[in-house]
Amino acid sequence: MKTLLLLIALIAAQVSRADTTNLVEILPFVVKSSQALEIEGFPQPLTTNNVSEFRVIRGGGLVLARVIVRDRWQFGFNAKGNYISNFTDRKHSISIAYKAEDLIPLLPPESTNTVYNCLTKLEAAEFAAKYLKRLGFDPSLALSPVAKQWKWDPKQGGRTGLLPIFMVDFPRKEDPESALFFVEVDGLHKRINHFSTM
Repeated sequence: MKTLLLLIALIAAQVSRADTTNLVEILPFVVKSSQALEIEGFPQPLTTNNVSEFRVIRGGGLVLARVIVRDRWQFGFNAKGNYISNFTDRKHSISIAYKAEDLIPLLPPESTNTVYNCLTKLEAAEFAAKYLKRLGFDPSLALSPVAKQWKWDPKQGGRTGLLPIFMVDFPRKEDPESALFFVEVDGLHKRINHFSTM
């Protein structure tokens, strides 16, 4: 009888764990990811008072929770798998900060006397893989990463050039046309602006 009760308790724990949608239960995952990403200025300790938005989204067999900390750092939590499935720095990610006033300062200096210490494509791919490992993911489950560097080329004219922002795709082995992991690397400030996985 004790074995049956223990088995029922374990199953109940797995069921409740498999659909975590309580903010307080999700915050430790957010903290762990913020530490793995080495986010500068992230609130420590993190409390519910630092959360500016919390939303649970259900659909297509998925249960996701979105947690936004201080209107800036957005984390997506996969409630079925109990892991952070995506992150976006809403202040620096090119997907959000796509305005000239945000991007022009990132262009390399026009003067050749100024040092511009930016990662290369290869270094950006290695940087992305390193942080995926820190987050608990295994980049070897995907094909070799492909890094592409963003180019600023405004339609209205003006200064153009390569930005120090890299989009690094880790293609699926079974379907190379889709990415298992997608990482946006800021090659100038050496940080992750965004990552996502399925």
